[in-house]
Amino acid sequence: MRTLNRVSYFTGKVCSYISAVFILFLMSLVAVDVLLRKLFNSPINGGFEVSSLFMAILVFFAIVYTQSSGAAVHVTVFIMCLKGKIRFVIWAAGMLLTTVMAAIFSYGSYVHGGLMRMVGTTSSVLRIPYWPFYYIGAFVFFLYTVTIAIDTIKAFAAVFNAEVAAEVSSRWLG
Repeated sequence: MRTLNRVSYFTGKVCSYISAVFILFLMSLVAVDVLLRKLFNSPINGGFEVSSLFMAILVFFAIVYTQSSGAAVHVTVFIMCLKGKIRFVIWAAGMLLTTVMAAIFSYGSYVHGGLMRMVGTTSSVLRIPYWPFYYIGAFVFFLYTVTIAIDTIKAFAAVFNAEVAAEVSSRWLG
């Protein structure tokens, strides 16, 4: 479990730093855009497009960090009503379903990126191709899939190990 925790922690940390860089870039872009608009009546051409595309990527990196740091919100009202190992069996099944859905989303983003590349879809003002953003999103959501898979493994281990069960349930509010 220690190795899995390290992988999850490292992935989350890297994604948090990348998110921070994107936030700084977006803050600077918006600030300069507003200043140019107010002072010279000349906003940055395509500033909204760039902000929108980079915001989508920022959110994906932030989701990975949120999951790996344990800050993701879990609705555990039903789980908390259950006793013993059954709560961890149901939790693990839900985590497995989440892992599968994340993998499908990652694969779907990759496939859609290929379609965007083939068709040549671009943004309307700056003609920025969309496909790289789909590929980046697919990769980052793959990282999310790995992170959530680690949590899924821990959830299944919680059924059989009291120490792991305490760690897993410590993320639950109740």
